[in-house]
Formats: sequence, structure tokens, C-alpha cells
Amino acid sequence: MKDTEYAFAVARIRSNENKLLSSATVESAITASDYNEALKVFADSGYADFANEDEEKILTEKQREAFELIYSTAPDKKCIDFLIVKNDFHNFKAILKSMVQNKSVDGLLLTPSIVDTKDAVKAVTEKQFDRLPEKFVESVKKAYDVLVTTLDGQLCDMVLDKACLEMILGLAKESKDAFAVSLANKMTALYDIKIAMRCMRTGKDESFVMDSLAKCDVLDVSRLAKASISGEDTFYEYVKFLSLGNLAECVRKSYAAFEKEIDDILIDSVKDAKYHCLGLAPLAAYYFAVENEVKTVRIILSCKKNGMSVETIRERVRKLYV
Repeated sequence: MKDTEYAFAVARIRSNENKLLSSATVESAITASDYNEALKVFADSGYADFANEDEEKILTEKQREAFELIYSTAPDKKCIDFLIVKNDFHNFKAILKSMVQNKSVDGLLLTPSIVDTKDAVKAVTEKQFDRLPEKFVESVKKAYDVLVTTLDGQLCDMVLDKACLEMILGLAKESKDAFAVSLANKMTALYDIKIAMRCMRTGKDESFVMDSLAKCDVLDVSRLAKASISGEDTFYEYVKFLSLGNLAECVRKSYAAFEKEIDDILIDSVKDAKYHCLGLAPLAAYYFAVENEVKTVRIILSCKKNGMSVETIRERVRKLYV
């Protein structure tokens, strides 16, 4: 697609960026006296009335609206699939585990997604994997076989997490958009590091780690795997070598700090899109912005509900796009 074909979509995005939460609003919610006061701050800033609607439903709807906006205006719909495909893989994990445990999947599925959630449930629970789009069939069937054979949820997750990262990068490359490919590579690298850290903390061997990681263009997964089995000091030095913000320091703090830094690095990666007048970049960046905003609102409200201190909340909230 020519960048000029995105002119209308970018104009719509710029208009909606003005509705994103400001740092001042987020700070007001953080310092609010209690949960109800924080709800009021967000309600006064454009969110629906939390008093009369389910909190999670409002947050989910906010993210769905953002995707619908960019999907309805993008000249090439497939170019933005790489942004939401992680929701599909979350859904497949939830459906498979609920099926094996004979539990309901209600309330566990995420939208927006490439595969309609009802279609995903039907295809997986009836073991009619060929009903899924071709790109998902092999990984979902493999995850199902692993789960029913071993009853090992971690192995099931490993199969789907790796397939998810490979698809994020593959879809971005199919778009032939330089911004999308760069962002997808950064996402894959960061999530690989997150997987490797989790493997390090749970004592996984090198073979398991290698089987869990997705190749990308910005790091050597074999070096990452070796670092993850060599102890925290070696892992720290390798992550430090990659020069990814404060990610190395977060290795020694906590998993929560590590996850927050990953989100902050990604939002920093898309901020330059504010200066793009055309092309896919502003659309992808806007979706990231809303996703991060929703995550921030969810964190603040959860912390307020549980009576956590202002300092603790500040440590957990993500950076904003605006």
C-alpha cells in the first residue's frame, strides 16, 4: 500500500488521540483518596460510567473500539492483524485448558481477535481444527495433542506462545511495512527475553528454552537460551548487552518490574509515529497507546481496590503514549 492511501485513517487517528488520557489525569487517579474517587477521575475523562457498568466490560470495550476504528479506516485490513493475533493465542490456550478441565470458558476470552471467539470455541471443543484459518491449524492441533497426552499446561503454553511470536513477525512481514516489521521484531525479542527469564526462574534446561523461543532479526536465540540456563548474573549481563532501556536492572528487581519495563520499551518504540503524517505507523501506535492506557487504568483500579499505597501504584503503572 502507498502511504498516501492512509491519509484518511491517520486523520481519524489524530482526532482520537486527543481523547487519550493525559499524565495529569493518571496522576489524579493514582493519588485519589480511594477506589471510588479513582473511578470518578476516569469517568470524568471520557470512560463510561463505572458506577453503572461492569468495570472489565468497559475496559474491554475501550480496546475493541480502538481496533474497530483503525480496522474500519485502514486501506489494507490485514496489515493490522499482527497487533491482535496474541489475543487469538490467549483464547486458544483458555479454550484448550477449560476443555481438558471440563470448565466453562466464559469470561476468559479476549477481543479483538482474528478468529471470532464463538468460532474458536466450536472448532477446538469439537476437535475440528481445520475449521480454523489455515495459519492457526498446525499450532493449535499440536498444543491440543501435547495437553491431552501430557496434561502439562506449561508445554501447551510453550507451543502456543512460540507460534504466536512467529505469527506476529510473519504477519508484519507480510504487510511489507517497515514500521510494522521493526515493531514486530522488537515485540518478538522482548517476549523471547520474558520467556527466557521465566525459564531461568523455573530451572528449565537448554533444550526446553530453545524450543520455547521464536527467531527474530534482533537477537540470537541460542545465546539467549544459554544465558538463561547459566544463572541470573549471566542472564543479567546478556540482557544488559542488548541495551534495552532498564530491562537488565529489572531482572534483579521483580517479574512485575520486568513486565512493566517491556511495556514501557514498546510504547517508547512507537512514540515517533506521532510525527508520521501517513502510513501504517500512526494506526499501530494508536492501538498500542489504547492498549497501554487500558492496562494502566486496570492496574490503578485494582491497586485502589486492594488498598495499595500511592508509591506501589506508581511503580506499576505503564508509560503513556501522549
